[in-house]
Amino acid sequence: MLQGNLTVTDQALIHLVTMEPLVTYPYKRILTLTGGIKYSRLNHEQTLLGGTAGMSILINHFGTIQFNYDKVYLPSYNGNLLPVDLGRITYNREF
Repeated sequence: MLQGNLTVTDQALIHLVTMEPLVTYPYKRILTLTGGIKYSRLNHEQTLLGGTAGMSILINHFGTIQFNYDKVYLPSYNGNLLPVDLGRITYNREF
């Protein structure tokens, strides 16, 4: 599966455009892999690259474990972009 995201932030000190293409690949309903690149352009001057990666594992009679990691750049109060690393592990089970 292919997916694309586009985000535009237009404020007094910040004009930020972020583009993110994502690819998701399922393997036999047991494993799903996701990856993508985040391209950020701040005030038509500064360009930064981040990314996202994820994995989902289905374990019979137990549930699903998901791992996600994001490297993003978020606007700060002084008009710069700050690097932020986000990680998440989740567990889901249906009853």
